[in-house]
Amino acid sequence: LHDALPIWDLEWQPDRIQGSDNPIALMQFADEKMALLLRTHKTQNWLPVSVLRALMSESCSKLGVGWDGADKQKMQNTFNFLPNGIVDLAGIAKKKGLAEQGLKSLTEHFGIKMRKDPRVARSNWAADKLTSEQIQYAADDAHFTYMLLDDLKVLPDAMKRDPAAYAALNQ
Repeated sequence: LHDALPIWDLEWQPDRIQGSDNPIALMQFADEKMALLLRTHKTQNWLPVSVLRALMSESCSKLGVGWDGADKQKMQNTFNFLPNGIVDLAGIAKKKGLAEQGLKSLTEHFGIKMRKDPRVARSNWAADKLTSEQIQYAADDAHFTYMLLDDLKVLPDAMKRDPAAYAALNQ
């Protein structure tokens, strides 16, 4: 099923000064075999038409982790729109009853060792040239996201607590 779900992720130069709002510098699109790193740091709020179509398409789902956080705000602030068809692994994890909802914490929950170096995560994604560590970081994000999707799909959904039914059962 995840063959139809490309990974989509965003990176930007860290906002180190209070009130700063650096634009998205990198968009990552990936499937199981390949990753496309789209450098957006010099295009400002412009994106190629093919990228806009993919992002706006409801039928082209995009898989990510933690969409409702900073990524969503950065997307709105940088490009002045929010994409459609986002499938968020954090939301799936929550539905499955897991407390962990970040990429690294989810991999650890499933016993997968992932190196997610905060120094690289907070590096300058708007640099003229990405380092080999940044490229590896982006590739790892895609790889581990796919691994998690498979692990999460096999878990049953968490049971909803019904206080009245629980009280009746315990009487």
